[in-house]
Amino acid sequence: MIGDVVRRVGTKIGRGVRTHPIRAALVLVVLLAGCGYAWNQVRPFVGLPDGEVSRTLPEAPRLTAEPGETIYRIDATESSATYAVAETIVGRGAGTAEGTTQAIAGDIALNRGRPARSRVGDIVIDLRQLRSDNSLRDRRLRADFLASDDHPLARFATTSVEDLPASLPESGEVSFTLAGDLTVKETTLPAEWDVTGHMVGDELTATATTTIAMSDYEIGPISIAGLVRTEDEVTLTLELVAADPTKRDIPTELPPLPEDERATGGPSFARAVQPILEANCASCHNEGQIGSHVLGLDTAGDAAEYADGISVAVNAGYMPPWPASDEGIPLRHPRTLSDEDIATVKAWADAGAPLDVAARTPLEPVPDADVPTPRTDLALKMAEPYAGSIDNPNDYRCFTLDPGFTEPTYMTGYSFVPDEMSVVHHALVYKVDAEAHQEAMEKEGEGGRPGWECYVGTGLRTAPALDGGLEGKSDLVAGWVPGQRPLDFGDDRGFLFEPGDVLIAQIHYHYDHADTPADQSELRLQLAPDDAEVRALEVANPIAPVEIPCPEGADDGPLCDRDAALERILEDYDGIAAAIPGAVLEACDREIEEYAGQTDGIGSTSCDYDVHGSGEIIDVLGHMHELGRSFRMTLNPGTPGEKVLLDIPTWNFDWQLNYQPVEEIRVEEGDTLRIECTWDRGLRYDEEPKYLLFAEGTEDEMCFSTYTLLPDEETRSDEE
Repeated sequence: MIGDVVRRVGTKIGRGVRTHPIRAALVLVVLLAGCGYAWNQVRPFVGLPDGEVSRTLPEAPRLTAEPGETIYRIDATESSATYAVAETIVGRGAGTAEGTTQAIAGDIALNRGRPARSRVGDIVIDLRQLRSDNSLRDRRLRADFLASDDHPLARFATTSVEDLPASLPESGEVSFTLAGDLTVKETTLPAEWDVTGHMVGDELTATATTTIAMSDYEIGPISIAGLVRTEDEVTLTLELVAADPTKRDIPTELPPLPEDERATGGPSFARAVQPILEANCASCHNEGQIGSHVLGLDTAGDAAEYADGISVAVNAGYMPPWPASDEGIPLRHPRTLSDEDIATVKAWADAGAPLDVAARTPLEPVPDADVPTPRTDLALKMAEPYAGSIDNPNDYRCFTLDPGFTEPTYMTGYSFVPDEMSVVHHALVYKVDAEAHQEAMEKEGEGGRPGWECYVGTGLRTAPALDGGLEGKSDLVAGWVPGQRPLDFGDDRGFLFEPGDVLIAQIHYHYDHADTPADQSELRLQLAPDDAEVRALEVANPIAPVEIPCPEGADDGPLCDRDAALERILEDYDGIAAAIPGAVLEACDREIEEYAGQTDGIGSTSCDYDVHGSGEIIDVLGHMHELGRSFRMTLNPGTPGEKVLLDIPTWNFDWQLNYQPVEEIRVEEGDTLRIECTWDRGLRYDEEPKYLLFAEGTEDEMCFSTYTLLPDEETRSDEE
């Protein structure tokens, strides 16, 4: 019976623990995820803040004693459930993340004469009260993994007690095994607990442990490139005390949490820490900004509450986001903290996050005067809001944005402003001519909704995407991914629009919840003055093959066959998407067989392109998906003039930035540009591995890049 109780409670905890581990890792991932995709793709927190979480215990079914039985009721004030998971955090090394709750309830009907006839009622645990040493971790756990507002209780039902003696001794310990079913949210799985129980006076005490795999519950393991990685296995421990309710009162509410003592010592918050946070964090984490869904930094009190998480993120180099390394050419406007600033934040957090200002003191973002902000001379908003469906989790939709130009006009800068950041994965904006505009108008409203489906480029026959993507010049003129800053090219360079040209925005909506808000994003343009002399920019987007076979030993799934994987792309997207893998192999002069040996979970690829046109490269970008491990773009590799234009040794899916060289990067027509990508399947748990190809879905992969070229040509005036 002790075992049953333990088992029930333990299982409940198991659920919490299992989710917590993920939280533990995610904590720090999304934690300070600045302004990134990680934040964008998770729902905002719901429920009460940590300090306001109810301390009322959950209600469990009450048992009535039968002949020979004594009822024991769990005393939550003396009981606990704990999870522990091994994790490795960049900058901290290997360690263990732990979390605990006391919100446990349940009855045990113990038959001392015939233990096998003992009964255990439902044991319930309130997952909303799980706590660790990191309040941010706890909030993310509740909101995104346990979904505790919708499923607040975990339940365990015992099915058998094994190795229990024929009779229970008056004193001493008893070891046995509990088997049963643990239900977390809508998943029920069997679990076994090793239990050691004692009778001490009128109290029944027990310690139970079990190990579960996060992957079994589809909550892990966690792997965040550049920040944290957890093991799959989680150890759950239940320390349980139960007593006869006829002999003592069993509390129905936990005592209030102790007030934190005001920390002292460490660096001054006002003089040392606040300026760092306002210069580097507040612009993304203030209310209403892209990072506020994960971490709100509106006041000094917010910073103190999440000090440990902030310290971990900045010490790991995860925040502020700047994935590019120093191996490449110098890049403008780096988002990095000095070693001194990092040490200051860590020392403050280690000292207990003391405040020498009122907790309500606002944190106000400080503009970066070194980063130019384009004007908004023309704002183009989607004509109607668009709402997709969870039935199509990777929804690529195109929308016409008509600037109405009646004379040659240059776009010299832009800002893309996503309306619903929780579902906008990325956006690419193409310039098309009047003929393509006519086709777009014919496709408008396809499927009874605004816009039209477009998985590759604009999806227009009169504006084929593959021509530019595989051979050099592209009609891509703008784009947005989480964390990307607005771009100002200067009033002497820009993208030329002829009368009748329009913009087509291809927006990738990613839905992972049934709630799919309607989006009405906006593109803001900076236009060259009428009397300006402007040189026209061009964009090229070289890509490389993606051919990653299933890992050895896990290659028997139906989608591990390359032909089946291609067929899946055709069914999920369209014929153009299914043609890209073969077209890229041909363009890069590569063969499928070259990739056949990549069965250890690590994939790599490269492709060399001829530069089309002489001029100056002013902007570079790399793009991969969740399994990306590293990215590199090199000009004239293996020659005395070799230049690494962009090196990202630890790919970060949440931060895919545009980078601008500090110095002029000259290229001549016929120069070689190489792009290289590597992937690691260990960065994501896939229950059913598949052969990975170049494709559009977040769960697929890409090796994609762009560079913006200022060609050598005569300057043109808008008046011409």
